[in-house]
Amino acid sequence: MVKTKTKFKMKHFLLTLTLTLFIINPIFSQDGGDFRVGLCTGLNYALPVGDDIEDWKDELEDDVDYYDDYEGMDLEASLNPRIGLNFGVTMDYFIADNFALSSGVSYSQKGFVTKSKVEADYYYGGDVEIERKGQFNLDYLDIPVALRFASDDGFEIFGGLMLGMLISDNVNVSAEFDGDNNSYYNEDYWDDYGDEIEDWEDAFDEDPESMVNGFIFGLGYTIDEQFNISLSGQQTGNFGETAYGDDNQNLTIQLRVGFYF
Repeated sequence: MVKTKTKFKMKHFLLTLTLTLFIINPIFSQDGGDFRVGLCTGLNYALPVGDDIEDWKDELEDDVDYYDDYEGMDLEASLNPRIGLNFGVTMDYFIADNFALSSGVSYSQKGFVTKSKVEADYYYGGDVEIERKGQFNLDYLDIPVALRFASDDGFEIFGGLMLGMLISDNVNVSAEFDGDNNSYYNEDYWDDYGDEIEDWEDAFDEDPESMVNGFIFGLGYTIDEQFNISLSGQQTGNFGETAYGDDNQNLTIQLRVGFYF
């Protein structure tokens, strides 16, 4: 089933790309030919979005409310963006004076982070504080195909399609315990918490999607035709199953700096 989905996504991406190039090329085929290559790097702010992500957040809110009903108990819980890195190579082919077809390949860190903190001053005896963290890492090779408008003053706007090829799905779940040991809350148990979870399949019984399609859009500015800074957004398709379903995506904000040769 996973292979079938992957083949369908690749065919859909290639078909869309072919149609886009077929439509664009005759329009801008005059007055072009310049080609530039650059190196870029920056930060990702990968937001988890989607209906099932929202269900997960709602469940965490319900858990917090449940703990608030008990005197001496307090719970904080959240589902958070992952802050990561991106770096790679960009390529622009100018099909007209101010219009270019842009592509390249970039290593890009996405996913999400879960955090919780529980405090109990008497429940099951003793005072305890437990902090849990889940780092759900999805790392991709991103291949965008975009149309870029670059003004003579250096301002740029771009948008198009992208394909993300999964290269890593590492998961790290851990906990820190502080307080009095008792029959339920004890340091030995929490020291070993999450040791058997190393990847997506360990956490959710299924591998994540090996490829994701998406869209990219953004703004940039190039100084002296060499130094570039850009801010962009990426919206990808479902990245895979979680405990609440498979309607889960990343909306990634990228801040990048680059150098054109």
